[in-house]
Amino acid sequence: AEEALHEAGATVVPLCGGYWFTGPAREPFRRVADGIGGLPLGLLAPGLVDDPATKRSLVRHDGVRRIADLWSRLEVAAFGIGGPAWNPTVLGEDIAAELDRAGAVGEVLVSPFDATGAFVCPALRERTIAFDARDLGRVPVRIGVAGGPSKVRPILGALRGGMVTALVTDQATAEAVTALDDAEVHG
Repeated sequence: AEEALHEAGATVVPLCGGYWFTGPAREPFRRVADGIGGLPLGLLAPGLVDDPATKRSLVRHDGVRRIADLWSRLEVAAFGIGGPAWNPTVLGEDIAAELDRAGAVGEVLVSPFDATGAFVCPALRERTIAFDARDLGRVPVRIGVAGGPSKVRPILGALRGGMVTALVTDQATAEAVTALDDAEVHG
């Protein structure tokens, strides 16, 4: 598979904005590109901005638009499955309250979802510079990455929502996810 990707001249892009660390560590998309001999293209924009007007302004920028155009042609997406770590200071009290009311259990690509895998809080989407997670279903290969006790419920929600075609996790987490699913479905 690696040879095929190399032969195809794969382009590797981040799926959401964010201020990546500097120094010897490489951003994840650059490490993937290095590994398969692909072309890395960066996205110099934050993943979450303060208001919709800021997002509209940033997504008009040529560099951001170039990456967003490539998102429409994704063949493989790899992303983390996050837990409910929202911070009212960052999101604002109104968004944090809406997430609580909606029963959000996790997020992918700055898109929160509930235990059934349904995306919630569309208002947050208006402040997000990222591939729209609601469109993941049209990407043929979707690799979710998460592990540990705090990710069990988020992983189950992502699986129920059809967000991933492959899951990268550890055995204990996988067993806990299936146990939770059994308990909720058959309990």
